[in-house]
Amino acid sequence: MINPYERRNILRVLYLCITDFICNLFVRHREDSPPKKIDRILVVNPFHQGDVVLTTSIIRILKSEFPEVAIGVMVGSWSARMLSGHNGVERIHVIDHYQISRAPIGLFAKVIKYYRDRKRVLKELGKSCYDLAFIVNGHEPSFIPFCKRAGIRYLVGSTGAGFGPLLNYRISKRRVGQHESQFQRSLLECIIQKEKLNASALVPWLPDPTEKSLARVGEQVKMQGGRDYVILQPGTGNPAKEWPISHWVNFASMLIDDGERIVLCGTGERENELCREIESSCPSVNLASKLTWDDYTALVHGAKGLVGLDSVAVHVASAYSVPALAIMSGVGDRTRWHPIGPLSSYVGIDMPCSPCHSRPCASRDCISKVSPEHVYAAWKNLPKRCTLKC
Repeated sequence: MINPYERRNILRVLYLCITDFICNLFVRHREDSPPKKIDRILVVNPFHQGDVVLTTSIIRILKSEFPEVAIGVMVGSWSARMLSGHNGVERIHVIDHYQISRAPIGLFAKVIKYYRDRKRVLKELGKSCYDLAFIVNGHEPSFIPFCKRAGIRYLVGSTGAGFGPLLNYRISKRRVGQHESQFQRSLLECIIQKEKLNASALVPWLPDPTEKSLARVGEQVKMQGGRDYVILQPGTGNPAKEWPISHWVNFASMLIDDGERIVLCGTGERENELCREIESSCPSVNLASKLTWDDYTALVHGAKGLVGLDSVAVHVASAYSVPALAIMSGVGDRTRWHPIGPLSSYVGIDMPCSPCHSRPCASRDCISKVSPEHVYAAWKNLPKRCTLKC
């Protein structure tokens, strides 16, 4: 039997099968055609920052195809700041799901916050009168029942997270080898011709850094010796995806031998410590936890390139057409989450046990055996950002 869900746990798959069976019994009427007149669209992705950056590529497509349509987004609080002032987003609805949040608080506090957010956002969605919602995440937790309860008349999404019978237009779970951005773009086929969609470039779309942020970062980096720099970001939200710190030090030394200036970035105590370890061994500018989000995007915007992990950093670089190299473990599916764009690439070691998701092994050979020489060679092969030289 083919598993129709983005789950491997047999008990969870059984639960989703039963849930969908019950939903089928109670769904009496479902509109198959999208509304003829669409004034307001909601894009739903309350998952992590990197996921949301990828989702901005379909916001770009929607705004290009329907410039007069107002687009709202429903995201976690950690992603809301990324979309503040976005030209393609009219309103941001913030909801922190307890299964997704990485806030340093207990589970009970996360659950309480989620239900408070839920009550508020349901009211907001009711007043906003969205004609159509794209629920772009094809994995649990599902936000399909939430959008249904909000009264949005036409729901588009994937059956991979369950509750597929509640959708008006649905696609099956992501195909093996399909990038997340391609999967999300396929949801738009209900209102945009497939041929036109396939011709649309998948490029993340973030707001341009403000003049003030560019000036602040420009001064800060200039005082440290010029603006031609490479960003290294050794941390990620999931420590199982991290590259050994000794490898980072060796790789940074190779870049310094090439005459590159290194700027270290990160946020949170764990990433601060990683950056301090690199800084203690290699001459570098350590800006970990010293930048606002606006200043961070300005820093990336002006960089010669960025090397990071499976995290938001490489996707931000892609959005600003900055050469980006991701060192990716086998915890997640590399073909699904790698950075997109002509100046982006990724490295990793294929293992028969990959992707292991929430069950990483202690050795993590999929990333620990990626040598600094391997990463350095991939860095040298990256297309260069000609705007810095021309």
